[in-house]
Amino acid sequence: MARLDRWFGPIACFAAALGLGLAMAPATAHAGKLSSVRSEVRGSSSSSSGSSGRGSSSSSSSAGSRPSGSSSSGSSGTMSATYVVPVHGPSSPGAHHDHSGHMHVRVVRLRPRPRMLRHPYEARYDGYNIVDDDPNAPGRQFAANLAAEGAWLGDGTVRGAVHARIVFPRAEIDSRTSLLVDTVNGQPVDALYLGDAGLFLIPWRSAHWTIRAGGGVRYMVDGRTPGQGRREYALGWNAAFGFDFFPVRPLVVSYRLDLARLWQATIVQNRATVGAALGPFELYAGYDAMRLGTLWLHGPLVGLRGWF
Repeated sequence: MARLDRWFGPIACFAAALGLGLAMAPATAHAGKLSSVRSEVRGSSSSSSGSSGRGSSSSSSSAGSRPSGSSSSGSSGTMSATYVVPVHGPSSPGAHHDHSGHMHVRVVRLRPRPRMLRHPYEARYDGYNIVDDDPNAPGRQFAANLAAEGAWLGDGTVRGAVHARIVFPRAEIDSRTSLLVDTVNGQPVDALYLGDAGLFLIPWRSAHWTIRAGGGVRYMVDGRTPGQGRREYALGWNAAFGFDFFPVRPLVVSYRLDLARLWQATIVQNRATVGAALGPFELYAGYDAMRLGTLWLHGPLVGLRGWF
């Protein structure tokens, strides 16, 4: 029953998030996407809505990660231990002496700073994070991961992306850049970059969970070459919430919700993925749905992430 309880909440959250992204996505994709993206960002979407030619343009255990099959006690937020030290001087206040001449002192320590494994499910450990004082755990205070992915957005539009993250116990530096390309008969006719970068705080890190929230900047960089038209650029803000969940070897469940403003366009982006961690690499698949102004950019994705 305890195992079912641990699964119920995460599965419900993931199903709701993925369902929301799919439900909000239209049945058909918008044609001439990249030209429409520029129009939405500059705030002149109505002037480009009639354009149609594509060739024209554009729970988890709070005791921390432990080897599979092992048990743990004392799962509260503090840890206590009794040390025996010889007495060579006057009695300390509050200390208890036994007949052997030793003093017993009860020491209560705060929860230790979390550490990360080198990759999810390293060796025989469950999850990704170490949040106890296990001296044999290979956890560390600094980590990073790098992902590359591709997505199909429909109507000849494809997206390739790189996602980099530098990880500390209580914060992360995060950066994503996507290259969107419009194609006609397999030939590229338009391109632009969309991305964001920011700082995330980690309010909760346990053996099976990493929950993050933060914000930063959102940007657009035109990818048209000289002669294809005027290059356009835009800058705005971005706020996001997300989590990684490590339910059982080798699964990694990730979700992220972004709310942003890119010049004149409001952005809401939902993405959810499920991956399999194979050593330091994770092969994942999922769905990304982004509403940029009145335009939808959505589709399935596949990617590979390295944990370092």
